[in-house]
Amino acid sequence: MKKINFAFIILFLFSLPLIIFYQPWVNALPPTPRHASPEQLEKTVRYLTQTVHPRSADNIDNLNRSAEYIKEVFISNGARVTAQDVPITGGPYKNIVANYGPADGPLIIIG
Repeated sequence: MKKINFAFIILFLFSLPLIIFYQPWVNALPPTPRHASPEQLEKTVRYLTQTVHPRSADNIDNLNRSAEYIKEVFISNGARVTAQDVPITGGPYKNIVANYGPADGPLIIIG
């Protein structure tokens, strides 16, 4: 009887780390793939390279139309968007800032 109890204790002690670290009752959430739409990508590239071309300091209207388009795309994808005026000679120009996720989470800058 003591050997059986001892064997169960040893089995329990060796199994405990497996249960704690492996956690067989916890499953990962299934991924939710979001694929880019080839049609939307083509529409955006055509708009930015043909409709509002050229986008340069000499064409402030095209820059503003581009900024507005980008802003609307970000908003339609759930971003909190702000326009940051950049006071430069010949401007003002705009930076479009899009924020995703919680406002108090870690900050990741892309661009």
